[in-house]
Amino acid sequence: MKKLTLFFCGLICFNFAVYAQVDIAQNSKKDTLKTYHLPSLDITSSKFDQIQTIIPYSEITESDIERNYSYEDLPELLSGETSVYSYSQNGNGVGYSTLSLRGFDQRRIAVYVNGIPQNDPEDHNVYWIDFPDIASSTDNIQIQRGAGLTSYGSASIGGSINLSTSNFINKKGVKIYTGLGFQQFEAKDNKFRQQISKYSIEAASGIIGDGKEDSPKYAFYSRLSQIKSIGYRDNSWANLQSYFFGAVRFDKNLTTQINLFGGPLTDGLAYNGIPKSYINDPSLRLANYNYWNYDTSGHNVEYLQERRKQEVEGFSQPHIEVLNEYKINDEMNLKSSLFFYSGRGYYDYDGTGWTDASSFQLNEANGYPDALNPQNPLIRAFVDNNQWGWIPRFEITKDDYSLTFGMALRLHLSNHWGKIQYAEDLPINYDPDFKFYEYDGVRNIFSLFANFNMSLTDNLLLFADLSLNYNSYAINNEKSGKFYTKYTDINYKIVGNGNDLFNINYLFVNPKIGLNYLINQNSSVFAFAAMTSREPRMSNLYSASEAFYGAKPQFETHIYPSPEGVLVYYDFNKPLVKPETLFDFELGYNLLTSDLSLNVNLYYMYYKNELVQSGQLDNFGDPIDGNAPQTVHSGLEITAAYDLFKTSNFGKLSVKGNITYSSNKIKEYSYKIALNQSISLQDNPIAGFPNLMANVKLIYNFDNFYFGTTIQHIGKSKTDNFGDMLTDNQALKDYLSYEYYADNNLDAFTIINFDFDYKFNKFLTFNDLLVQLKIKNALNLKYAVGAVGKEFFPGAERNIFLGFELGL
Repeated sequence: MKKLTLFFCGLICFNFAVYAQVDIAQNSKKDTLKTYHLPSLDITSSKFDQIQTIIPYSEITESDIERNYSYEDLPELLSGETSVYSYSQNGNGVGYSTLSLRGFDQRRIAVYVNGIPQNDPEDHNVYWIDFPDIASSTDNIQIQRGAGLTSYGSASIGGSINLSTSNFINKKGVKIYTGLGFQQFEAKDNKFRQQISKYSIEAASGIIGDGKEDSPKYAFYSRLSQIKSIGYRDNSWANLQSYFFGAVRFDKNLTTQINLFGGPLTDGLAYNGIPKSYINDPSLRLANYNYWNYDTSGHNVEYLQERRKQEVEGFSQPHIEVLNEYKINDEMNLKSSLFFYSGRGYYDYDGTGWTDASSFQLNEANGYPDALNPQNPLIRAFVDNNQWGWIPRFEITKDDYSLTFGMALRLHLSNHWGKIQYAEDLPINYDPDFKFYEYDGVRNIFSLFANFNMSLTDNLLLFADLSLNYNSYAINNEKSGKFYTKYTDINYKIVGNGNDLFNINYLFVNPKIGLNYLINQNSSVFAFAAMTSREPRMSNLYSASEAFYGAKPQFETHIYPSPEGVLVYYDFNKPLVKPETLFDFELGYNLLTSDLSLNVNLYYMYYKNELVQSGQLDNFGDPIDGNAPQTVHSGLEITAAYDLFKTSNFGKLSVKGNITYSSNKIKEYSYKIALNQSISLQDNPIAGFPNLMANVKLIYNFDNFYFGTTIQHIGKSKTDNFGDMLTDNQALKDYLSYEYYADNNLDAFTIINFDFDYKFNKFLTFNDLLVQLKIKNALNLKYAVGAVGKEFFPGAERNIFLGFELGL
């Protein structure tokens, strides 16, 4: 770690030195005749403005980020955009945060950084905590709702988000940032306590060159950050280190950019919620349990288990990108994105009360014939991920049309294992490095895509896209203790045993088409239709990390009784969980004048085999899901912005807002609760989808002063798919057993936030000083910000953040 810190500090010092030399060189010889551009990093071949768009989307600009971002997880910054909503497991927006778009959680949203996919290849999740403070190095964020225009990466089932990192060729200088956050606690005499700190430094060289037009030019950028949080909930702390280094070279027709970013982190686990009745209690809402349950009433808490301080995570995921753009001629460009991501870390969690010696493979075969059940075990789950990828694209741009075609190639390899990190009553000869489970995961992903834009007339624009996506999953080298696991397939052959347990392939064809009709120079209408499919997650096929306490491969089986017991034969070509397919239809209207911006959009999303949440969490805090044969999501989205006044003497006052009203229903779903018993969930609302989301923001700018106040309203939603059945369906109560709960309503809430900042130009000997003040949950509302099943997550009480940024 010391060597890594010295390396990063060396890079920062190098940038300082370069900056100093550049300042001298550019004062003596300035290249003012040429404009330099970084490689195009859009996830689509064309970027439509508001009038020409064929999809509903929103953008967060560089100035928006500078005004609104300080320390929070990225989902907190995005929350408040049209149909976007997020919540934090820790309560205060630092640590693990969950994002939803139109109600679809982040496993259903395709996320990109510089056009490079970020969803985990195995579980489709996006771990925002793995690239902390990336917003400080981001210039633009584009949010596409619905199937969108993405052609590769994870299929956009609910929407897509692309972050474009800093265009640092336009920046030169050094910035130093420091800030402190203060949390109010009613349970602690309503006092404010310092809970959050952030420190960062960044340096950018600007363009470096000798002034000759044909000579190579360079630019360098670096940032180091540290964000620390004690956490709003007990033991929900986070210690997030962050780095971002970029270098770009400009040749006559070729641009090459290299980015390295990431950050080692440690944090306290907080992925379980609390009983709903605790939300309004000043003390109990701070609790952090690793397990709890109600009694048979579903209202009274019967058992609680405090989360241990040793339940922590440590992880690091460096990202390396090499981005190229070669200009063949004025009409043709060749682009390439090469990348490598590695991720290595552990997850320590409590195994008390649900594990025993057999769970940990403490048996005679593994060398522990007389093992007792370990007491108070702490389990370490380890993962080592490596992902390589290449995305080349060829673009042709003419006066009346543009064409892009390319491919995306990704290879993902992982190693997972678990061991006992600590326990009492372990055998005397116990090997502390004994792994009671281990396996390797393999993912191959290949896409071919082409999209086409054409002006059919002066007023009519056509967009068409077609992609072919191949995905494969494999698990091999699975071990239980010291021995490879073995299964028998329907051909009576032994599978596994050190080889592939299964190797499943998926092939999808995803077409999209859209039209935009320009009514006049200020308004247009658009229509968009798409079909897109996506494979299940690896854990839908087999949750191998949970096999040590009973998880089995989820494939069709043939079961035969025999004198030796029940014989089970697996058909590893027929997974029980099916791919999900979306048919998306969008119809929108746009209006843009000098002081008014308006978008109205209607959507209808029909799903076959949508993977919907069950209301339960797995051992790692992820929602457990399953196929619903038919579901429908429909809604109305309105986004508007209006300048109330704009004068040189009094500044600018504007208001912007959005509202989403939606219906999200199951049309067909028989939920199995026993071997030969199912209940129908037809017409029930789908878990996690608020029926109403609305945001209003009032903004005032005058010279260097900025003030913003935001009102956010999130409507009521269900925490599972059982609708109103929990109170009157005895079969469902019996199925849930000790996990039964009576209330599955996440109640509506409305919160108000304030933002202030002021920039002092030429402050003392510095170029400028920016002062930020943020007040969140200004009315000090006690509310649940998110929930899954019986687990509710509290939103933090009133909190304040004060930040300072010095420009050198």
